[in-house]
Amino acid sequence: MCVQEDLVHVFMAIVEGLDDHLQWPDVNSQKELACIFLGILRRCIGVADVKEFQTEEQKDSNKERKSWSEKAKINSYEVCNVIDHTSQFIYLQLCLGRNDREVFTCSPLYLFEGDYFSVNKWVFSYGAFDGDGRFLCPYKNPGNNSVRVFYNLAFQ
Repeated sequence: MCVQEDLVHVFMAIVEGLDDHLQWPDVNSQKELACIFLGILRRCIGVADVKEFQTEEQKDSNKERKSWSEKAKINSYEVCNVIDHTSQFIYLQLCLGRNDREVFTCSPLYLFEGDYFSVNKWVFSYGAFDGDGRFLCPYKNPGNNSVRVFYNLAFQ
């Protein structure tokens, strides 16, 4: 139990401490990042992921529901992050969430995307994000559609 509490404090300290160092790219930086990759990944400024870390069972029933991971069958904190091509973190959010999709759709990156993204810039993600908004991902079921199959090849 003590280790669990320490872990939560460490995560919170990291997120709060990184506010000084984490910088979402400004318009000029986005232009530079958008030119790094050619072809299908052009205008991509980063890569997104959500990681979960086990936490103790929440005493508040609402928090308990929000922290339950159906996939892992544990209570967890979710860390939504975006890195650039050098693996530098440009966005980090620690929160409770039942799944990656919920974490993403409740994040400022999704809710206020105009404050973060300049025109035609986007972030690569994987299927849990369903390619919503400025987060693009491969098709889950490309089927026999040759365009979708070719599109997915860029993400492998």
